[in-house]
Amino acid sequence: AINDQQLLRLVHDQYRLEWEIDMNVGYFVKDNFAVGAQLSYSQNQEDISYTADNKRTTERSFGQSMTFSPNIRNYYGPGRLKVFNQTGLIFRIGEELRRVYNETDEDKIKSNYYEFGIGIQPGVAFFFDRLASVEASINILGWTTKIEESLKNDVEKSRVVTNDVSFSINVLTLNIGVGIYLNELSRK
Repeated sequence: AINDQQLLRLVHDQYRLEWEIDMNVGYFVKDNFAVGAQLSYSQNQEDISYTADNKRTTERSFGQSMTFSPNIRNYYGPGRLKVFNQTGLIFRIGEELRRVYNETDEDKIKSNYYEFGIGIQPGVAFFFDRLASVEASINILGWTTKIEESLKNDVEKSRVVTNDVSFSINVLTLNIGVGIYLNELSRK
């Protein structure tokens, strides 16, 4: 893990790309109650050039992670429009490679991390019929513990344990999806 040692820096250029793909499966064990699991893969890449402490610095990083999250989901309300609450456990493994170049040196930092926690995700689902729905949800409350081990220039080892409790609503991280309910085919 790396601590930034400057308070302010002048950013000259920055490029950031982050994406994630999720696959969710679930099974209704009774009306309005489902158990399920989510499998996710994500990547992030960042290139940034800045000046700090009178040194022009360029950083390049690439990371990826896999997440497994078993969950339960409760639906509330009559009719086609239903509010839901999903509670899930989170298990994530990931890695990152960061290179830092400036006028005097070059650093290579390799990191591996493990993360676990619990999260609450409320949302709303509109059911077209018994087989399909459109859903929107937001991550609102969670607790995570992250254990990160880093190796700087193949010599310097570090280990950082971070605990995070968050309660935040960010509409820019809205999750939107389509639900297909296969167990409804057997009921027809």
